[in-house]
Amino acid sequence: MTSWPVCFLRSRWIHGLNPLYEELMALRFQALCLLEEEASSTEEAVQEAEGGDPPFEASRLQGAAVLNGVVATGCIPISRRPLVLVHGLLDSPAVFSRLRQALGERRPHLLIPALPLRFGLTPIEQAAELLGGHIQATLGMEQPIDLLGFSIGGVIARTWIQLLGGHQRTRRFISVGSPQQGTLTAQPWSGRVFKGIAGLKWGSGLLSHLNGNLDTLHRIECHSFYSAIDLAVLPGWRAVLPIGARTQLPVATHPQLLRDQAAIRPLAQELLRV
Repeated sequence: MTSWPVCFLRSRWIHGLNPLYEELMALRFQALCLLEEEASSTEEAVQEAEGGDPPFEASRLQGAAVLNGVVATGCIPISRRPLVLVHGLLDSPAVFSRLRQALGERRPHLLIPALPLRFGLTPIEQAAELLGGHIQATLGMEQPIDLLGFSIGGVIARTWIQLLGGHQRTRRFISVGSPQQGTLTAQPWSGRVFKGIAGLKWGSGLLSHLNGNLDTLHRIECHSFYSAIDLAVLPGWRAVLPIGARTQLPVATHPQLLRDQAAIRPLAQELLRV
């Protein structure tokens, strides 16, 4: 039986830009996303019941506070550079639960904003502005940071760095499974509706702008982590920044980049490196 994404890709080219058809597809896509979120929540509940760390509990972070859906430790005196984590399209801050567990108390100062990406309806530039607002409100104007972005979160973080002055305070930028060079999976989606996803298309205006001037990115230590067979970023080898180190992770799917220990271990090692 042909899966619905394949059917949709076929139908998308047949129907073109028919507004009613696109609206129906958007509703169907949102329904599927909600089902995936529910499944993810169930998995996290099982993990907690089995004795694992809760995926999103500020009390486990020394001096942490929850502000508008943000895990923030910038409210305490900062003795080590804070780490900002930016989630992906269908994720919440809970997606970083296993990475947080691996880091333990060795990176206690975390900021994990919950960005309203709205299934790709929010433009990446707007999400980047929201990210910058969270960073400024929690950590002030000048506190240097390390920054990690997962999936579309990596492009959002990069947009903040290159276009909104984030390079002035970012020491290290880590991109995890982020379509920094575009992805074929974004091609069928209408830019009129899914403005955020449209920014991930091959040759999109946003990516062309970012890749056209790398001066600000050159001032930062960059590292890209990716899976060569990632089907969310297609082909997987395009999930890399144009500069900096690149590490291929031995995982098969996009979600495993933040779930499988084969990916978590090298990510934690990089984040704990002095």
